[in-house]
Amino acid sequence: MRFLYQNGRGEQKERTVCVYGMFEREGVAYFCGLDNVTDDIRTFRCDRIVRAWRPSKAYAIPADFNLNDYLFFEFDFADRPPVAATFSFAPQTQIDMINGLTRGRGELAHTDAGWTWTVDVRNLEAAASFCMAHAMDGMRPVAPKSLKQAWNHLIERTVHEHARA
Repeated sequence: MRFLYQNGRGEQKERTVCVYGMFEREGVAYFCGLDNVTDDIRTFRCDRIVRAWRPSKAYAIPADFNLNDYLFFEFDFADRPPVAATFSFAPQTQIDMINGLTRGRGELAHTDAGWTWTVDVRNLEAAASFCMAHAMDGMRPVAPKSLKQAWNHLIERTVHEHARA
């Protein structure tokens, strides 16, 4: 598909992409596929397409393509370099639940103390919020220190808001 795309900074560029898959995240539609500019699989927001032209030829989706590898987490959205963040899970947490939550992204490690998950994040505050949303599943922030500080700030803000009620 050939289209004119406007990125988050308002810059427009014509792209041609072999679309491999589509998904929706929080009411926004995305598609991903092989981009002719980067020769890599990239993801694009559908609402940022300014104009599109009818496809001119057929292509094949690679057999090893897995759309789950390209789904976003809340912490993927920021214009910052990625930082390795580590989370822990309680020892009794089932691996099926962890696999569903982590979607095969990052690295899982198992010790006697339980599971740890290390994944690149671009927004530490969003990563702390993601962790908080799964605290009932035994998820806790481990590193870096700034992730733990963001987690503590969320707790302090929540306590402060509820103390005023």
